[in-house]
Amino acid sequence: MAQCLINGIAYDWGQIVVSVLGSPIYGITAVKYEENQTIEDSYGAGNFAVERGFGQVEFTGSLTLQMKEIELLTLIAPNRRIQQIPEFDVVVSYLNAGLVVNHVLQNCRFKNNGRDVSQGDTTIEKEIELAVGCIKW
Repeated sequence: MAQCLINGIAYDWGQIVVSVLGSPIYGITAVKYEENQTIEDSYGAGNFAVERGFGQVEFTGSLTLQMKEIELLTLIAPNRRIQQIPEFDVVVSYLNAGLVVNHVLQNCRFKNNGRDVSQGDTTIEKEIELAVGCIKW
């Protein structure tokens, strides 16, 4: 028999606070980050793997920001290029029923800058890719 409403509250977008350069970002519409590791099976005699090798770990991420946030970052960026902002941390905080879960994307840099605007848009936003050094879960 299924149990109803274990804690009653699911994690959702309204509970997330994303901080960049020590300040919360309010004009953010998406955040993505992940960790991937190369894992390969090695084969010997027979048809089945005999061992498994573990390779490099790669971290990736991106922030989708409204134009006003990108422009604020541009104002503080060396030479007005956000890619030249020195390494910074991105803190993603999930606030759920009194429990705070923090994920820290360490030693980040912005990899791109630009704008995508089309007729009929009511807001301008852009996904900015991050070079991520490490993620502390």
